[in-house]
Amino acid sequence: MNKKQLLTLLLLLTFGSLFAQTNVNFDNTTDLTTYFNPSSYPIFTNLANSGINNTGSVNVPLGTNDIWTTKSGYSVLVGGVYTMTGDFLIKANSGYGGLGFAVSNTNDPDGFGSPILGLGMCFHGGGGMMVNNRAITAVAWPPDLVLGNWYRMVLRITCTAVNTFDLYFEIYNLSSTGVLGPLKTAQAFSGINNTEVFGATSIHVYFSAAGSRMEKIDNFTITLSGGAQEVHSPDVTTKEVTAIGTSTATTGGIVTNDHGYPVTFRGVCYSSTNSQPGISGPMTSDGSGTGSYTSNLTGLASNTTYYVRAYAINAVGTNYGETKTFTTTDTPPTPTSITASSTSICDGSSVTLTANGTAGTVNWYTGSCGGTLVGTGNPISLTPSATTTYYANCSNGTLVSAGCASTTITVSPAPSGGSLTGATTSIVYGDATGTISLSGQTGTITNWQKRVNNGTWTNISSTNSTYSETPTSAGTWDYRVVLTSGACSSVYSSIKSITVQPKELTITGTTAANKVYDGGTVATIGGAVVSGMVLGDIITLNNCLMGNFNNSAVGTSKPVTTFMTLAGTNAASYTITQPTLQADITARPLTVSNAAVTSKTYDGNANATITGATLVNAVAGDDVSLSNSTTGTFNNPQIGSNKPVTTTMSLTGTSAGNYTLTQPTLSGTITAKGLTVINAVVTSKQYDGNTNATITGATLSGIVSGDVVTLTNATTGLFNTPAIGSNKPVTTSMTLSGAQSGNYTITQPTLTGNITAKVLTVTGAVVVSKIYDGNTLATITGATLTGVVTGENVILNNATQGNFNNPLVGANKPVSTNMTITGTSIANYTLQQPTLFGEILSNALNVTGIIAANKVYDGTTLTSLSGGTLTGVIPGDVVTVTIPATGNFATPNVGTNIPVTVATPTLSGPDAWKYTVNQPTGITANITSKELVILAIEKQKTYGQVDPQLTHSCTGFIAGEDESDLLTPVIINRATGENVGQYVIIVSGATSNNYQIIFINNEFIINPKGLTVSTSDASRCYGVVNPQFPLTYSGFVNNENTSVLSTLPTATCAATTTSDPGDYPIIIGGGVAQNYQFIYNNATLTVKELPARPTITQNGHTLHSSASAGNQWYSMNGIIPSATQQDYFVTIEGTYYVIVNQNGCSSEPSESITVMFTGIDQPNEASIKVYPNPATDLVNIETSTNGQVKAELLSQEGKTFLSTEFENKTTIDLSHIPSGLYLIKVTSDYGVKTFKVVVQ
Repeated sequence: MNKKQLLTLLLLLTFGSLFAQTNVNFDNTTDLTTYFNPSSYPIFTNLANSGINNTGSVNVPLGTNDIWTTKSGYSVLVGGVYTMTGDFLIKANSGYGGLGFAVSNTNDPDGFGSPILGLGMCFHGGGGMMVNNRAITAVAWPPDLVLGNWYRMVLRITCTAVNTFDLYFEIYNLSSTGVLGPLKTAQAFSGINNTEVFGATSIHVYFSAAGSRMEKIDNFTITLSGGAQEVHSPDVTTKEVTAIGTSTATTGGIVTNDHGYPVTFRGVCYSSTNSQPGISGPMTSDGSGTGSYTSNLTGLASNTTYYVRAYAINAVGTNYGETKTFTTTDTPPTPTSITASSTSICDGSSVTLTANGTAGTVNWYTGSCGGTLVGTGNPISLTPSATTTYYANCSNGTLVSAGCASTTITVSPAPSGGSLTGATTSIVYGDATGTISLSGQTGTITNWQKRVNNGTWTNISSTNSTYSETPTSAGTWDYRVVLTSGACSSVYSSIKSITVQPKELTITGTTAANKVYDGGTVATIGGAVVSGMVLGDIITLNNCLMGNFNNSAVGTSKPVTTFMTLAGTNAASYTITQPTLQADITARPLTVSNAAVTSKTYDGNANATITGATLVNAVAGDDVSLSNSTTGTFNNPQIGSNKPVTTTMSLTGTSAGNYTLTQPTLSGTITAKGLTVINAVVTSKQYDGNTNATITGATLSGIVSGDVVTLTNATTGLFNTPAIGSNKPVTTSMTLSGAQSGNYTITQPTLTGNITAKVLTVTGAVVVSKIYDGNTLATITGATLTGVVTGENVILNNATQGNFNNPLVGANKPVSTNMTITGTSIANYTLQQPTLFGEILSNALNVTGIIAANKVYDGTTLTSLSGGTLTGVIPGDVVTVTIPATGNFATPNVGTNIPVTVATPTLSGPDAWKYTVNQPTGITANITSKELVILAIEKQKTYGQVDPQLTHSCTGFIAGEDESDLLTPVIINRATGENVGQYVIIVSGATSNNYQIIFINNEFIINPKGLTVSTSDASRCYGVVNPQFPLTYSGFVNNENTSVLSTLPTATCAATTTSDPGDYPIIIGGGVAQNYQFIYNNATLTVKELPARPTITQNGHTLHSSASAGNQWYSMNGIIPSATQQDYFVTIEGTYYVIVNQNGCSSEPSESITVMFTGIDQPNEASIKVYPNPATDLVNIETSTNGQVKAELLSQEGKTFLSTEFENKTTIDLSHIPSGLYLIKVTSDYGVKTFKVVVQ
């Protein structure tokens, strides 16, 4: 439909409640601006021949950031249901679209297109956000919205309780002809708290776009139910513009209907650049309520085209009238102000002046506006020689601006440094400098400075002309004075240098320790104590533990040299003298190591041979060696081990005198002499399993003559083995006895003998039953040899096989054997064959051809089986086989040719009892990998925040498995960047043998950070230009400041110097930033009413103001100090006026009044006498009145020096009063009399 259908009320029988519906289809190109308010910088346009069915739609350019809000509002109440429907054409893959509630009907969007205060949804390709006063809750609806497709967005908001809302959002597929397709996604949110939306008099519906997400918007519908109703902002029209001047114009508006909500503000908005000006720009404030009003525009630029339209604001929102256009005339403006490079300079310096708010030629004057011309141009450089006020106006040919701007430049005389004298030039550390004095300087002493050893100058907080201190370190101390004068650069006095000599310290208690010779000269020092430091200094004595002997040789009272130094924060301020020390060096003991005694055979003497003796503990490089180190003496000549050996070693060499030698402790061994056995014979025996042998005829050979030695255990021996054989070796264990036997050893004789063989039997042999196979082969188990001597190596061979007497099935069938024996001892034995019986059983069958099915990995080993053929059945027998339906893989993991285990098949049929069946083997199959999708979860953050944790989801794991079952973990990162925008979240890294992994990336969105820009309420007096409105910022992150803003916001107020007293909004706007979304906190300018212009009445010398408070009296020479009372007593002839100051504002000056002193009273009239006149130290006053009289001594400027009361006569002391002309004011019953008096 082509018209908005307002409040179409239908009775819904289903719900039993009324609802209202508003439809805007944008078929008329004025629909957008008729029903919606734009943002401060509107971008959307209403185009014909576009949208659904090409009947008209809202066009959204790429890169848009715009929001439009319904002019009408809607009541907020518990139970209210608000349904918003809009059709959106998706264009590109970045940015957002949105719709929802806004508290105001004029909004500027953030980076998502959302209002500052509101509740709604913004959406992008694969998800969106619930926006609650710009706090976001993200949701996803993969797959993404398809570029180039239409979608219908439905948002239903229900007010469920006070401050509480439920939100339900749906997206439907939609054709370009408006045919509704299936639901794509639905998102629900409950229990949303928003006090601003609930607390609003009315809420407004918005739709928005941010970035390049959408191309068109069409068919916007708002449906109300549950008692919610449509409410309206005021109806207002714009008056024609009249009285157009160079900087002023008159217009206004007419508020025709407030729709039940009183108008709180009204006026006009105007701009020279925005064809649709709004309240975020320049504006006037012209009262409240309905009806006609006039708006006066001031401060306009000359010869400039302006756009103006009326506005009116009630609790529902803001509405505007139609836009009017006008152009100002071209008379140049009065400069608004002058900016000086500096308002305070030094004599001889230049200043650059720049007039602001100018047009045409800028003219510069001194004296007054239009006074003495000093130059033209803007800016201008001037060099005043004294404090000067400069004035600037603008001219364009013969046209001159109405007034001037002015500024005063203060000029200060240049300072000079002067000289420093006094004090001494050299002191010892710890002493004071004495007094240093400054003379010959001009200017003001700012401070003194000092430095040490040409280091950095540091400030001394003294402004006196003298200075003294105690230096804190030795060195060269320089002093100077810093002087300034006004804006002039600082200068320095001459430099005073003082040399601070180091202080000598005393070292006491030092001793040097004795030491053992070590080849070096290092000496150990102790006990050193240093004294004499300046109080408060902490000095450490370093290198106080070590010194040097005069040489390294052994000696007593040897001189020791020290190398002590000082440390500490002030060590450089001291010196020391090294102490004189002595100590001893004693001889160094040496030992012998590695000396060994060579063993020998007993020979009747105690001589010993020594090898390997080495000196230990000698200093490297010394000439000292060991002599007589190869011989020694056993304690006796007898055999033995570890026998003590004594030595007589000594030292030689040039360094031997520095050492002593300790003889080594040694021991050695004397071994026994060997004897042999002769004539021994072995007796032959039969094999008995042991090696015992009998020996006869053994005799000793080799005994030393005279020794008593006897052969024992000479009749027995041992064969080498118990096996049979001839000439078998026999070993013996003969020993010696007798008085000298301990000095001998015996060598056993070499002997041989004979052993014969033994018969063995087989026991325990059993024939294993077998399946009939047509032959006589038999298997035997358990055969064991009997009769083998324990421990001998005899093995029974061919003991597992024999032969049945025939191949037929039967029991207790005879079995013959052919066993043999082997082993190292078989020559000792002969073997007897066993007698055996066995059984032949029925045959076993096989199943072949079973096929196991391949499968996709599912975490189990189960697989299905098919096929299978029974083999081995004897022809004529009837036997069938049943194969199991399933088998089991050897592993559940992915692989090829994996073994499959099959349970034993079952046999059936009339002949089945004759057979058994074998379990099938050799079956294999494959397990292939399962698909696993790893999806990066979309993340968002606000600019400046730390990244939220990147997360992902996994789809495809079998039951019981998760990421811990992967071989390598998932890696998730995002593209680098911290500015507002969209970045890719990348998942990778994970590997698995059992899964085929598919990685899907997603978006990481950085949203703008809210930046609150505020200004404070301000006030000014009527007729005064507006003050500056300084801005404060809250919300910067990353230590950023306004330097990161592309365009700084500004604060403006439409109030002019002629605006009526009252409150005017201070509007902030215009800010542009890449990473911030501006939140403006506006303020109010109060224009204060001026005090009423006072009037003056005169009573003699007394002037009286009509104002009871706030008076300030002036003469033609300027302000009169302290003259702030309602009455002012005039003491000098002249012209006077009064200004009233109240509430920070000043009234217009009163009419001036001139006071003449033609009636000054004579000092000696009949009633009052004043004498002498002229006076010196005293003056007398006499009066004939009987009452109290008050006398005051005043200067010509009206200053009161003294006041006294008296009767008849008084004397006033003038000794402390400077010479000059004074007034004496006498108040009595005769009235007020004033007399001139000369004081000499």
